Amino acid sequence: MHPAVELLLKRMDSHPEEFIKPHPRCTRWSRVLREYTEYMNEEEQNAIKYKCREVYLGAMQKDVMAELLYGQPEEGDIAYEIEYKN
Repeated sequence: MHPAVELLLKRMDSHPEEFIKPHPRCTRWSRVLREYTEYMNEEEQNAIKYKCREVYLGAMQKDVMAELLYGQPEEGDIAYEIEYKN
């Protein structure tokens, strides 16, 4: 696997919020993925695809739990920021 892909996967592990809108870096990472995915081999593309799925489903889990626990929160509501952990 190319070192750049490995770095990106590690970044997705350590800072998944950067890959979800409205985080300011989301645009940057989206551009990188859009521009370079076609140059990745199938293994690298699948690793990125799986990691993106993991990141987005993690964000969905937080949203679902926040909705179930607190209803429809206001943006910036501290209760909404609580992380649900397995």
